[in-house]
Amino acid sequence: MRQLRWVPALVVLTLGGAAHAQPPGPGAHRGPPPLHLIIQHRGAELGLDAAVTEEIERLGAESEEVVRPMKEEIEAAREEMRTLMAADAPDRKAVLRQVDRIGDLVHDAARHRAELSLKIRALLTAEQWAALHTPPADGQRRGPPGRGRHGSPSRGL
Repeated sequence: MRQLRWVPALVVLTLGGAAHAQPPGPGAHRGPPPLHLIIQHRGAELGLDAAVTEEIERLGAESEEVVRPMKEEIEAAREEMRTLMAADAPDRKAVLRQVDRIGDLVHDAARHRAELSLKIRALLTAEQWAALHTPPADGQRRGPPGRGRHGSPSRGL
């Protein structure tokens, strides 16, 4: 019986920490704004012509249509994980399957973002790409309004 004294403390620490570490809900923004929105915001500064700007907007719109259901699926999978972990006796196999599922979904989303970045990068000159990754000289926001952390300017890409 003496060996089981640590179990309640472990449960409190594990579940208590998990409750406070919950990710933001559906639709909440995580990380920097999408690259196409940053470029739209800084297009004039980068010297983009109308054709390149239109193509980036088209790629961004296509991406948003793909990303929205991906985000919803990831959030649903994370919610399922929270449900599995909240059980009195979590099913180890089910939890580990869910970890794999979430990992696959996050991987697919990251791959999609990388593909979009590569498509956009192919439309820019080396100088435009470098300028995109250099903070503006005037210290103004890098991305679209409302995307910085706690109302502060966005921090970079």
